[in-house]
Amino acid sequence: FFLMKVLYIWHGAVEKEYRKIFSEFVKRGVELTVITVKKWFEASKFQSFEFCETDKDYEIYPLATVFTNHIRAFFYLNKFKIIKILLRHKHDIVYIKEEPYSTASFMLIVLTKMFSPKSKIMIESDENIFKSHPFPFNVFEKFSLNNIDALCVVPTEGIELYRRKGFKGEIFKVSYFVDVDKFFRVPKEEVVKKIPELSFDGLKIGFVGRISEEKGIDTVIEAIKYLKDKGKDKIRFFVVGKETPEYFSFLKSKIEEYSLEDNVKFLGHFGYDKLLYFYNGIDCLVLPSRTKSWWKEQFGRVIVESMACGTPVIGSDSGEIPIVIDNPELTFKEDDYISLANILEKFCDGVLEKDKLSDSLMEKSRKYTVEEVVKNKVEIFKKTLQQ
Repeated sequence: FFLMKVLYIWHGAVEKEYRKIFSEFVKRGVELTVITVKKWFEASKFQSFEFCETDKDYEIYPLATVFTNHIRAFFYLNKFKIIKILLRHKHDIVYIKEEPYSTASFMLIVLTKMFSPKSKIMIESDENIFKSHPFPFNVFEKFSLNNIDALCVVPTEGIELYRRKGFKGEIFKVSYFVDVDKFFRVPKEEVVKKIPELSFDGLKIGFVGRISEEKGIDTVIEAIKYLKDKGKDKIRFFVVGKETPEYFSFLKSKIEEYSLEDNVKFLGHFGYDKLLYFYNGIDCLVLPSRTKSWWKEQFGRVIVESMACGTPVIGSDSGEIPIVIDNPELTFKEDDYISLANILEKFCDGVLEKDKLSDSLMEKSRKYTVEEVVKNKVEIFKKTLQQ
C-alpha cells in the first residue's frame, strides 16, 4: 500500500551514497520513481551511474544529459523517455531537486504540465544569495516560480530570498541528510594509532574542508596568534582538506610571519574512515567561512559529522552555520578573529569542555539522519497534496 506516487529528479543521485534517501521514502509509503544523470562530477569526483543493491526498492532511470556538470545549462537529452515515465505513472508529486533557473527545471516543468497536468510540482533549492541571472536563465527562473505548487529550501535564508523574487506559494524548510551512523565516539588510544599527530597535549582545534579563501582559515591563524601573544600557546590547529595553491601559499607565509609553525599543521585530505578518528581526536572543530558575492555557506555537513562524534563546533555567522550549530555561544561574526579567540580561550581555560557538551551534541546530530529528513519531506508532500 502506497500513500502517494512521487517522481524524484536529481542529478546528485548519480552518487550511490546519496541514494540512501530513496529507500527510506519507500519505507514510508512512497511509490518512488527516480530520474538522474548518467555522468556527473559529484561528491568531489567524476563518476558514471552504477546500480546498487537498494535501487531494487524503486524505479530509477539514469539518462544522458547535454552540458553535463553545468548546473544552469544542463538538461536531459531523452525527453521522450521522460514523457513515457510521466504518462505511465501519473505521479501525485514531481519533485525537482534542481535550481529554478536551470534549463533542466524549465524543461521538466513544461513536460509535466503537458503530460501529467494533475501532478503537483515542487522544486528544492540551495540558493541563499540574491542573484540576477543572465538570459535565458532569468526567464527560466521566472517561469519555474510561476508554475510550481511549492518550493523547498535548504538554507533558511532561501525563504526570504524567494519572497523577494516574488514567489507567493508555500515555502518549506528542508535539510540535507548526513549518515551520522558512520560517526560515533572512538577511544583516544585508537585515535592516536590512526593519527599520531593528535597525541598533542594541549588544545587541539580542527578544520575539515576546502583550503580556499572563502573558508576563512586565515581567521583561525589570526586568532591563534592573538592567543599566543596573551601567553596561551599550548594550542595546535590541524587542517584537513585539499588546498588551492595560491591561498595555501598565503597561509604558509602568514604562519611563517607569525612563527606559528608548531601551532598549525596541514594533514592533507582524509577519507570518511579517517575523518571519524579526526573528529574524535580534536577538542573542537572550527568552520570560519566568509561570505563572498558568489558563495555563502549553505549547510556545513562537517558540523553534523563532528557533533555526531560528540565534538563541539565553533562557526562563523556565514549562511546556515549558526542554524546548524544552534548555540550562540559557539558562533562569531565572519572575520572577527578576536571573537573567535575569546571562544577558543574558554576551551583553553576549561570554561567550555568537550566532555560536558558531548551528549547534547550527539543528540542534536540525530535531527539530520536520513530517517528524520525523509519524515519531514513526506509530511511536506502530504501538505502540498492537500492544497
